Amino acid sequence: MTDETRVDDAPTDDIHIDIQGLAAGYDGQRVLDVDRLTIRRGEFLSVLGPSGCGKTTLLGCLAGFVRPTEGRIVLDGTDLTDVPTHRRGLGLVFQNYALFPHMTVADNVAYGLKVRRVDKAERAARVEESLRLVGLEQYAGRRPKQLSGGQQQRVAVARALATRPAVLLLDEPLSNLDAKLRREMRIELRALQQRLGITMVFVTHDQEEAMSLSDRIAVMNGGRVEQLGTPTEVYRTPATRFVAEFIGAANVLRGTGSSDGTLDLGGARLDTGRAGLPDGVPTTFAVRPERITVLPADPGPGAFPAGSAPRGTGIVGHRAFTGDAWEVRVVVAEGVAVHARTPQEPPRRRRDRLLRLGPHRRHPPGQRRPRRPRRPRRQRRPRRRGRRCRDRRRVREGGLRMSPAATRAPRRLRGLLPVAPALVFLVALFVVPLARVLELSLHPVDANGYPRDGYSLTQYGRVFTESFFSEALWHSLLTSLLVTALCVLLGFPAAHALSRARTGVLRTLLFVIVVSPLLTSVVVRSYGWVVLFSADGAVNRVLVGTGLLDKPAPLLTSYLVVVVSVTHVLLPFAILPLTTALGAIDDNLRRASRSLGAGSVRTFWKITVPLSLPGIAVGSTVVFALCMGIYITPLLVGGANQPLAGLRVYSQITSVFDYPVAAALSLALLLLTVLGVFALGTGFRLWERRLHG
Repeated sequence: MTDETRVDDAPTDDIHIDIQGLAAGYDGQRVLDVDRLTIRRGEFLSVLGPSGCGKTTLLGCLAGFVRPTEGRIVLDGTDLTDVPTHRRGLGLVFQNYALFPHMTVADNVAYGLKVRRVDKAERAARVEESLRLVGLEQYAGRRPKQLSGGQQQRVAVARALATRPAVLLLDEPLSNLDAKLRREMRIELRALQQRLGITMVFVTHDQEEAMSLSDRIAVMNGGRVEQLGTPTEVYRTPATRFVAEFIGAANVLRGTGSSDGTLDLGGARLDTGRAGLPDGVPTTFAVRPERITVLPADPGPGAFPAGSAPRGTGIVGHRAFTGDAWEVRVVVAEGVAVHARTPQEPPRRRRDRLLRLGPHRRHPPGQRRPRRPRRPRRQRRPRRRGRRCRDRRRVREGGLRMSPAATRAPRRLRGLLPVAPALVFLVALFVVPLARVLELSLHPVDANGYPRDGYSLTQYGRVFTESFFSEALWHSLLTSLLVTALCVLLGFPAAHALSRARTGVLRTLLFVIVVSPLLTSVVVRSYGWVVLFSADGAVNRVLVGTGLLDKPAPLLTSYLVVVVSVTHVLLPFAILPLTTALGAIDDNLRRASRSLGAGSVRTFWKITVPLSLPGIAVGSTVVFALCMGIYITPLLVGGANQPLAGLRVYSQITSVFDYPVAAALSLALLLLTVLGVFALGTGFRLWERRLHG
């Protein structure tokens, strides 16, 4: 074991990727420091290391997701350091596969080809070819959620290969699979790489994966490449102590070396078989468990192979059979033990013999242990069936207990106990008042406007025929649609910024700004609009001062100010669902889109917007429903003359005192709101169905 990292001696023409002096970090802390790493053309290179060693950061630098602070990345003579991700032409398979959930398998594979504007016929042929390579051509019409883990992994590989990338990067793509499927996918992945001859960079922390798949392995630790070599070289001749301990199992022995090749372990001497060790110098010696053979102290003639001799002696402390070999722990000195793995059964431990010959026997030696007398089985009475037996199952407690069939209904009612307060609240404050309003709307009125006995639909006729009421309904509908559209258009950027905020302080600040309309009273908000839009308000002062207007405009009572103020009040109800939906989108989906050649704008429209559709639907529905019945803000800002249904109901109650008409108008407004919500839901479902095929 040496302390030098192996240097690649490949010819210059054979180097596909050349990484020179690459360094990267986060928050001022350097996590990657690669002096030199070359990747040969057409090879399978595994980047192996423990968590936090910098292997994912290295892959991010290659893909373009992480900007290095120093160094260069050269691909076929082209410097990629400052090239954006969508222009590098590299394929990438993510750890969670990052398949677009709103697309079919065929659409996922064709996404990168559509970005490159490949002809439709050629695109279909290449999609079919890519799916045939991974054996999934019959699954082209399925969704990612309808596939198993192994099938999703193969779709991710097919999607990356469809664009015919120069290099395929794989970020631990097998870590989410079970052990059996992982072994199968190793074979398929290696066979695919050899068939296509493509350069692959495989990031993993699994040593078995790296050893079985790779042409070469780059072992990383602390952001640096400890060793670069073939699996055999890395395993048998580790360059550093870390490599020896990390790759497989190793017995690392520390002692004092001698020129005859022995190692003094402090109470025992071990022959290393390597003469010429410096005398009296502290030496570290590593040996693999499978290179150790455990034999009895006096095995007899012919026990050792020709040319070999015993290296040391010890005491077997533990042994276990694992199916294909024996694992043995041998104590060679006080506090020093080695672990061996040998196909031959090792000598038994001394403790085993003590267990066999222990003095705890209760019978004389040479005699069999007497058997214990069996206990007689308990006699059970024959089970009686029939009505008398069923009657006996009942217990008298002041009378016969109820049968299970009779107690079934009360048990079902127990499940309603947690929701009972909500049901009582709903009935008391919504159903009962709504029924009272319905009854009031059916009462006819006399000439003075007072309700009379009996029931009639006259009030509904007035609501739908008189322009004073019907125009208010349609005006409320159009205003609600306009405010809903404005809230979604203005709320989407704010929600996107809130969901993408990197620091907690910035996220908290943005959240306070978003919910600030909900934290202040209606009076305070309305007074603020008065200060801004009154005749001597700030807006009129600016317009008059700049010469755009000769005199102050009546902005405060205008329809525009009403729309702006209502939009300001209801904007948080659109932002919060949008923030939740955008925050649930996996960032790897956006990265996958960019790695397939899509820019930021196309990624936004093709990935972010479709996946945020649930938030858009919820926010739009809530804003629309609230805006249909709003009246406080329009009343305080625009006055009672605004043609809105909520203000008409308010005036009929407070000024005209025509309660039956107000009740009929309220129910008509409720019906129109329900129809609008249903129409919005149907439209969003159709949109989602179109996106999802």
